Amino acid sequence: MVGRRSFAQGRWDLPRHGSHVAQLWTLGGLSRVHPMDTFFEIRGSDFDVEDALRPSTLSERAKRWRRGESVGSSGKHVFRDSGFSVCIGGGDECDLDRQVADAMEFLRVESSEIRRLRALPEIEKTCLRFGEVWPKGIFGRSPLLPSQLLLACGQLGLDIVLCQYLETGISDDDKKST
Repeated sequence: MVGRRSFAQGRWDLPRHGSHVAQLWTLGGLSRVHPMDTFFEIRGSDFDVEDALRPSTLSERAKRWRRGESVGSSGKHVFRDSGFSVCIGGGDECDLDRQVADAMEFLRVESSEIRRLRALPEIEKTCLRFGEVWPKGIFGRSPLLPSQLLLACGQLGLDIVLCQYLETGISDDDKKST
């Protein structure tokens, strides 16, 4: 069974990573994610994450970071702002259409909370972040973001980020043998 997370289903199954799909780390190595996961992110230089999340319906699912904290285990880089992200869907077989459907459900259910957070004076950036993996040999694509998504994000003041990754072609088995 292919792992998939879905906000709409209220389930947060861990994805089973495909053998030829790159794996990523979220901000600061907070948790391992799949490149096709979808996130809601909010951030600001002087953003008090804990204060904003205290009354929030998103608090339990939020991955937090704070300005000045180390990014990753090397300690060479630090966060320039504070914020949080919430995974709202994704997994191995989660194409962009499924991510958009999950995002639309998230926006429908959490629109009041998103408006409350956006109204905080220290908020500088909010976005939905989508991921797409290009299979080996694909040199161009034209992903469609439907007008309903664009309108919903525009009404809530959300930017859209489409992260596109090239498939490496290196399987987990290949990594173990080197």
